[in-house]
This record gives sequence, structure tokens and C-alpha cells, in this order.
Amino acid sequence: MIDTILLIFCLVLIGNCFFKVIEIQDGVLGAILGFASSFWLQRYFSKKDEEEQIRSVLKAIKVEVEAVWKAYSEVGESLEKQEIGSYFDIIYPIYDNYFIIYDKNADKIGCLDDDIAKKIVSFYMKFKGLKDSYLYNNKLLEYIDKSRAIDYVVGLKEFHFDAKKLKEDLIIAIDERLKNKKPLIK
Repeated sequence: MIDTILLIFCLVLIGNCFFKVIEIQDGVLGAILGFASSFWLQRYFSKKDEEEQIRSVLKAIKVEVEAVWKAYSEVGESLEKQEIGSYFDIIYPIYDNYFIIYDKNADKIGCLDDDIAKKIVSFYMKFKGLKDSYLYNNKLLEYIDKSRAIDYVVGLKEFHFDAKKLKEDLIIAIDERLKNKKPLIK
């Protein structure tokens, strides 16, 4: 922002000298200065609006992640207690799309710095994979020999713990970004 102000100041000085040399009326100089300042102000407020939108999206993603995890946590805790060598015998009815905020704002994630964007995408991809793993486990329990479901518990638990860690890292990262006064947009 300081760079922009200095640039405008220099342009005004150069413009002022130029116009004095060729003796153009002050009205032209005023028009040019008015145009330059309105252009700069428009860019400034546009950037500020975009920053607020990104901040709002981050807050919404945090709320969505916490809500989805809270709804899932009972099943997740049961899975954590599940012993290896036995099948996970809970049918988890997870058929809907629970990631509405993420899906509707995926285009804005590209505006964030790489670290937070990577954490957001990693969590959602892992949790979507976890959802698919539960759907497969449900099918194993419903239609297939349960002995195959015993082998599946290891992978299911691994997906769960990976998603849990990514969720914790993401919530911490979002909180840090929202508390930090530095711009969120790269």
C-alpha cells in the first residue's frame, strides 16, 4: 500500500512539472489526479472486499469441518477402540454430501497461501476417502463374507487416524490465519 502511495506521489510531482513546462491548465491536472486516485481507491477497496470474502470462507470451512467431525466422532471413537483381527460391525449410514461449503467455495481456496490451501484440500480429500471406506465397509458387512471385513479394519482405522490428524492441523492453521492480521490472499 505504501508503494502505491509513493508511486502516486511521484506521478503527481512528475505530472505537475510536466504540465508546468508545457503550460496546460490546472483543470487537466485535476482530472488526471482525480482519475488516478479513484482508480487506486477502487483497487484498494476491491482487494479489501476480496480479503473479507476469503476470511468468511475460512470461518465457514472451520465450522463445517468441526460440525462434520462432531457428527462423525461417535463412530470414529468406536473405530479407535476396535481391535485388529475383528471386523468393524457398525453400519455407518454416510450417503450424503456433507461438504457443501467446501464444494461451493473451492475456487476461493486457490487464492489462499499454499500452506493453508494444502491443509484444507488434504483434509477434505482424506475425509471423502474415509467416507468411501465406510461405504465399502458397509457393503462388506451387508453383502459379502464378514471374514473379508476383518482385513479391512486396518485400512479403515488408518484412514480415520489420518483424517483426525489432518482435521486437528487444519483447525489450528485456520485459527492462526484468522488471528493473524496479515493478508490471507497470496
